[in-house]
Amino acid sequence: MASRSHSWFDAEKLLPGEKMLRAGVSRVRTDTPPYWWQGDLVLTSDRLFFLPHTANPLLARTAFWLHDLIDVGPAGRNRLHVRTAGEAGLFQVLDVGPGATIGRGAVVWLRLIEMHRRSARRSAAFDDRNLRRRAAG
Repeated sequence: MASRSHSWFDAEKLLPGEKMLRAGVSRVRTDTPPYWWQGDLVLTSDRLFFLPHTANPLLARTAFWLHDLIDVGPAGRNRLHVRTAGEAGLFQVLDVGPGATIGRGAVVWLRLIEMHRRSARRSAAFDDRNLRRRAAG
């Protein structure tokens, strides 16, 4: 099993009202060799994103607003795919964490994504004008 994630991303970097749900070591599928790139997969109440352990300028989009997801599902052993109207991502969960059996680590992620995407906020809720308006109150 992979070691626990030690990402620089923590609760202090969340958007207002956003909650951290899960984070773990994973790989994202790329179009160029080596075809898989390792990093941390982070799921919040509003977003799913991949933070590479080493920068890779060839990585495609690796951040998704849960509200924008139109397709989410399993993609093989410990893998999950996500898709919006214009982008897609394929992730392999390496750090399956508690409650997951070998070969089914993505199931926990998929359940959480499905549960929270129904109540996820639109990205427009976080633009500067809306944040200033809420703060002014």
